Parts: sequence; structure tokens; C-alpha cells
Amino acid sequence: MANSTYDRASIEREAARYQRRLIPLNIAVVIISLVAALSIMFAPIITVDLTKADELISLIEGTDGSVQPDGNEEGEQSTVSVVLSAMKDFGASVSVSTLGMLQFAMAENVSDYVTETASQTLREESDAIITDMAIPTAIEYVRQNSDKEIPDIEQPEVILDKFKGLESAQPEEVDGVINSVADEVQRQLGEELITPEIKDNIVTAVRDVYDNTVSQTEDGTFSIEACICILISQYINDDGSLEDIFDELMPSTGTDVNERANFAADFAADDATGTEEGTDGGKKVYTTYDELISGMLENAAGTSDNAETEEAIRTAQLVMLLTGCSMLFSAAMWLILAIFALVHTFTKNRRFTMWYVKLWGFTPCLVFGVAPLLAAKIVPAFVEAETAAIVTTACGMLSTLAWISGACYILLWLISIFWAFPTKRKIRRCEAQLRYAAH
Repeated sequence: MANSTYDRASIEREAARYQRRLIPLNIAVVIISLVAALSIMFAPIITVDLTKADELISLIEGTDGSVQPDGNEEGEQSTVSVVLSAMKDFGASVSVSTLGMLQFAMAENVSDYVTETASQTLREESDAIITDMAIPTAIEYVRQNSDKEIPDIEQPEVILDKFKGLESAQPEEVDGVINSVADEVQRQLGEELITPEIKDNIVTAVRDVYDNTVSQTEDGTFSIEACICILISQYINDDGSLEDIFDELMPSTGTDVNERANFAADFAADDATGTEEGTDGGKKVYTTYDELISGMLENAAGTSDNAETEEAIRTAQLVMLLTGCSMLFSAAMWLILAIFALVHTFTKNRRFTMWYVKLWGFTPCLVFGVAPLLAAKIVPAFVEAETAAIVTTACGMLSTLAWISGACYILLWLISIFWAFPTKRKIRRCEAQLRYAAH
């Protein structure tokens, strides 16, 4: 009897030791599950590279001479083309999270939702628009119009900080702030490159931007938001590009200083002498992100039939709803696993099942990560050349952060195979020995 008692106590201690080994495992599972769930919910589940949108639209509509694969009659825009045409006006890429999908799908007024969301994004990214797009484009323009080797701006954020000083500058302080912007450009690029003459041209160009912005705002004040919106208005009205704008503003060998100095006044005069808003030929100047996005949506809607646009919106909402709900289900599975792992960390029996996550957890990565890669490689071999070009281009436009949940899924399997399974097997063996000892 004594030996039996001793053996039972020894087995129980051994089982307890194996149970303690599951504590760090459970904590690891909690962390992995939360990372996967949060990435599925809030990280961009899909990002569309819109730099290839025109190419894809051309392929879909058959404007490159191919037959339209969707069966639309000549001149009739497909739903995909309508959506892409609207999206490509909002930047180089568009990212959507699961939460964003559901919000879009349940929005009663899609136009208001897109305006609010895009405006907020622009406010958050306004600094990046200048440091990552405007300043590099300006430098590239100067580089193309100069026989000297122009280096990149190493600290664009410093120039931006100087430029932001115009938002709070009093009228008598404006010239000083503008000169500080030119001084900073000269400091970063060097006095040999930025000669006094070119520095004066930079001062003139910045002054033009300031005067142009102030003349267009209702209260006559300057803000980065108004500045960006007015420059984009110039792009929209003239159907030009950033380089066309810099052609007017930036110092170059082919642009007269007086022409640059008159740019703001000419643009303002064009707007003032234009026809009334909403009529043919009228130019619109936007000074807030809300106005800008609303105007871009109106322009996008004006290029296609209203029925086509509404049908495209309804289709997009349905797809977003189904996709969002599927991703929400996957995120819920990971959250349930995190809860079970956390609860069992503090119980006597620290084992729990993971089969539901192992069954569904890879779905987001499979759909948005693996499937596009495989489709781009496999589908072209089984379809006509025109369709293959569409599939390859479309898949090349897609990227995702669903790889995060995919990595979590693989990591979960690894710790299950090499940590959880061996430990749980030893616990089950101890339990079997205890049952045997009881008899």
C-alpha cells in the first residue's frame, strides 16, 4: 500500500510538472492569437496598386484592340472599370481592412462615407504627401532641367517644418519664413548648386504658393490642407500632373521668373472668370479635403452612367459585406483561442483544443496572399491571351498583410507539433498511470 501511495504521488508530481510546462506555451498562444486577430481586423487585408489601373481598364474594356472578356458591348463600361476609374483618382494605392470593408458595406450613403474616410486619410498623410511626393517630384523636375548633378533631399521633414511656419506666421513674418525655407534648401543641397539667383527663384516660387493659397481661402489664411487642395485643383482643372505644376512654380532653365510670379494670379483669375459651378467649362477650386474628395467623386461619377455607378457601388458593397464577414469569422476564431489559452493558464488543467483555428485560421492568407500568387502563375496557362493578361495584371496589383495571420498560423502548428503535442502526450500517459494505480 505504501509503495502504491508513493507511486501515485510521484506520478501526480510528474503530471503537475508537465502541466507547468504548458504555462509559457499558453502565453505564447495568447500572443500569437491576438496578433493574428488584430491583423485580420485592422491591418490592410488587401492593398490595390492603382498605378496599373489604366492598363487593367484598357485590357478589360478592350481598348487595346482585344475582345472584351466580360461580354460587354463596345462602349459599355464594366463594373470593375467603373470602380477602378473612381479609385485611381485618390492616390497610388488603396488599402482596405476588414473593419473598413464592413463599414463601407453597411454605409447608407457611400459617397459621404468615402468622403469622410478619404479626408481623414489625407489629414493623417498630409506630411507624407509633401515629404514623400511633392518634394521628391520637385527635385526630380529640377534634376531634369539642370545640367548639374542634383542630390536627393536628405531631410525633407526639416523643409516641411519650415514651410509649416507659414500656417502661424503673421503677415509681417511671412517673408522671413519663406526665406528660411529657401535657406534650408540651400543648406541641404549646397551653395554651389543653390546659387543666390536660384535661391531667389525658390523664394518667388514659395511666395507664389503662399499667395495663391491665401487668395483662394475664405478667411485669407494659409494652411497645408488648403495648399495641397488648391494644387490638386490645378491638376484636376488642367488635366495635368505634378510636374506640370512644378513647371510653373519651380526654378528651371526653361521657365521665366516673371511667368512663375504671375502663376497664382493667373490661376485665380481663371477661376474667377470661369462659368458658374456645375456648368460646362467652370473651374472649381477646393480648399478643404472634404470639398476635394466630394469634387473628385462628382468628377468620377460624371464620367460614367449613373446606373452603372450605382450598380458598381451595390456590387462592391455586397462583395465587401461577404468578404468582411468571412474575415470577421476568422478573427473571431483566433480571439476564442486567445481567450481559452488565457483562461486555461490559470486552471489546473492547462490543455485546450485548437482544431477550429487550425481549420479556418489560414483562410485570410490563403484567399488574399496565396491565391493571387498561384492565380498569376497557373491561370494564364489555361485561358486565352487576353484573359491571361487581365489576370496577371490584376493579381500584380494586389498585396496584403494577411501574411501576418498566415505566419501566426504556421507558428501555431510548429509549437503544437514540437511543444504542445509531446507535453500533452506525457500528461495523458501520467493520467493513464494514475487510473491504473487506482485499480
